[in-house]
Amino acid sequence: MKKALVDALRLQTMPRIFDGEHYFAYGKDHAVYWSYVQSIQLLGYLRHGKLTNNEVEIWLVKQYIDRILDRGLEQYIRFDYYSTDQVCMANLVLQLYDRYPEERYAKAAERFYEYVQKLPRTVTGNFWHKVNYPYQIWLDGLYMAQLFLTGYIDRFLPEKDYSDTLSQFANVRKLLWSEDEKLYYHACDTSRKMSWADPLTGLSPNVWLRAVGWITMALTEVYPTIAKTHPAEAEPLKAQLVELLEGMLPHCRENMWYQVVNREGEPDNYLETSGSLMLAFAMMRGARLGMISEEYRATGKAVYESVLEHYLSVEDGKVLLGGICQSAGLGMHPERGYMRDGSYAYYTTGEKIAVNNGHGIGALFLAQNEYIQAQE
Repeated sequence: MKKALVDALRLQTMPRIFDGEHYFAYGKDHAVYWSYVQSIQLLGYLRHGKLTNNEVEIWLVKQYIDRILDRGLEQYIRFDYYSTDQVCMANLVLQLYDRYPEERYAKAAERFYEYVQKLPRTVTGNFWHKVNYPYQIWLDGLYMAQLFLTGYIDRFLPEKDYSDTLSQFANVRKLLWSEDEKLYYHACDTSRKMSWADPLTGLSPNVWLRAVGWITMALTEVYPTIAKTHPAEAEPLKAQLVELLEGMLPHCRENMWYQVVNREGEPDNYLETSGSLMLAFAMMRGARLGMISEEYRATGKAVYESVLEHYLSVEDGKVLLGGICQSAGLGMHPERGYMRDGSYAYYTTGEKIAVNNGHGIGALFLAQNEYIQAQE
């Protein structure tokens, strides 16, 4: 049965192999929400629909976003709470505008562009990850904010000025990259005040796989937008991606990566699904876009296939994807009120290992679309 499922995924029948009604139950208010986790799942559906000419999948995404816009964005997000996470889903508004140039999408996009201009920044000019994480730059935030920011400039602003985005990526390279280890750390506190921050560098203590996955995907998403009008200025993004992947490959085990990347094989560490799939996506996409060498296409395919072999299963007729870090962050959890110290123990045992969690499902959807094109 498992081999049949894996073969089905390779034969392009996913994401419909997962019950779309289970993940996107549009008739129930509680199932519709504005979240970066939902965003990557919906983006996977949208791209799969475009790739396979499946109008049903595209329609599902449109209905989801339309329901939110019809009820009013204020029902789902707070515009007085500044967070890069809240920006991520606005990228879908842009994607839908390309296919359905309706005024409500343009107005929603403009509102989010104004919101982005108000995000607080560090002294380097980078966005704080969230207002309740002051002076902190997280790798996650590049994906959350920069896809929308570059996309909005591309579609709506006459002056294609991407200097802000390019500067923020360059600063992350300066502040979160370890020259000795050739790896990116999860976050940096530029104020050096957080208990988890190194007093000299401000870095968090460990290399968390999914954080690396976020920046890797972000590089492959913003590059083609910027390169359309500014190919020379976009070149550093290619170099940054190459450097990142060259640093990650020595830590690859069984064509996957461990939850704490640079401590592979240590007690309680585990091969993690979502971050491995994000890297698979970025390698296949980066090769397709010409950002990195063709060899990475095969590596990305191998990682994708390894995740399926390790963690795809079926139980009582339901398809399951395991090995997913349910959540991870730094500092006080805003809803649950516990401290996330960024320690090795926190990343490996302090958060649940989940099945069918949206981070992993979304990354699977995105990687599968690139896998289809890599097969071709």
